[in-house]
Amino acid sequence: MSSVSEVFQSGPLRLLAASTLVNNFGNGAFGAAAVVFLSEIVGLSASTIGVGLTISAVVGLLSSLPAGLISDRTNAAMAAGTLLILASVASALYAVIDSVVLFIVVAAVFALLERSAAVARQSLVGLVFTGPTRTAARARLRSITNIGAALGGGLAALTLAIGSREAFQLLFLVNAASFVIAGVLIMRVRSYTAVSATLGDSDSEISTHRALRDRPYVAVSMVNALLTIHVVVLDVIMPIWVVTRTQAPHSVVAALLISNTLLVIAFQLPVSRPFETVHTAVSGLRLSGLLLAAMFALLALSSSVSVWPAVILLFISVIAHTGAEMVQGASSWPLSYDLAPQRHLGEYQGVWSLSEQAVRIIAPAGLTFILFSWSGPGAIVLAAALCAVGIAIPFFVRPLIASRVLSATP
Repeated sequence: MSSVSEVFQSGPLRLLAASTLVNNFGNGAFGAAAVVFLSEIVGLSASTIGVGLTISAVVGLLSSLPAGLISDRTNAAMAAGTLLILASVASALYAVIDSVVLFIVVAAVFALLERSAAVARQSLVGLVFTGPTRTAARARLRSITNIGAALGGGLAALTLAIGSREAFQLLFLVNAASFVIAGVLIMRVRSYTAVSATLGDSDSEISTHRALRDRPYVAVSMVNALLTIHVVVLDVIMPIWVVTRTQAPHSVVAALLISNTLLVIAFQLPVSRPFETVHTAVSGLRLSGLLLAAMFALLALSSSVSVWPAVILLFISVIAHTGAEMVQGASSWPLSYDLAPQRHLGEYQGVWSLSEQAVRIIAPAGLTFILFSWSGPGAIVLAAALCAVGIAIPFFVRPLIASRVLSATP
């Protein structure tokens, strides 16, 4: 791909975009309705659901590296497509959950397959696109992810309004169908794959220790992962903060989430353009940290003012949050791909995903404790800490990447 404009006209991106849209439509519906189904229809307690989802998250975490290795050993498009189709079976099985044991088993299998497919898809994008075109492609796919999730949320709202077991079961089958369609579409990308490591290649020895022993890469992945707390902030922290710490009406929560989705859809691509190289990406991570710091400072202010000032501050905080989210995503792409050997791209993407998933498992408990259980000024402390992290990132990361050969040596 010689230019960004050509990327948007390319067969691979059209196939990946269609696959992403369909899959995230199903996932958007599933994510918004599954917990309600388990609680209200199956009758599981909140603590049981929490334990089951934690177990499934850990299973998904542990699947990241093996999934990357599978992508390196086989064709990444075929691996991603096959895993998506297998995940459809696990999604369909949600419709027959009627016990704690079955819930935990199905949730774990679904997380294993869905997370593995995501890693294989990341590897595929890295093989098909290079340099600035890769960042442009990932930015477009992230926007499409949000469009799909928003449309799926509409289906979830309809399902929740009906509220019957049959309505939820139909939703799970729709999600299963979305995985099948997404898998078939992504398999068609295989003919465009530029590089595919095979077991017979003498220079493509696969080792589960190669990426994990690459200390600079692991360190950079951990710095990036720290900034992915924005996912937890939007899904968990922001709703609780609005309800328990501000005078803003509870309905503001939905408006904040919608605002985030619309901003990402509209601005992810232009925001990504300044961060298309490894060196500019380091500056992007710094900016993301500073924006997260600003967001927590704004949250702290929103808790000490009346209704309408609180609403205004909350919307400004979401703008800062969304900026941090978009910049972090854009910065992570050149770092995760260009610092990895091309022959082992899947394994390295597995390590990158491993770091991000670990933070997303730990962050909910850590952030909720600091912000809602600790008696100290949690939001201010987090703002100060993230400000310090943002300022320190270039001094820490640049020496790690200074001696690296970029754009994938074998």
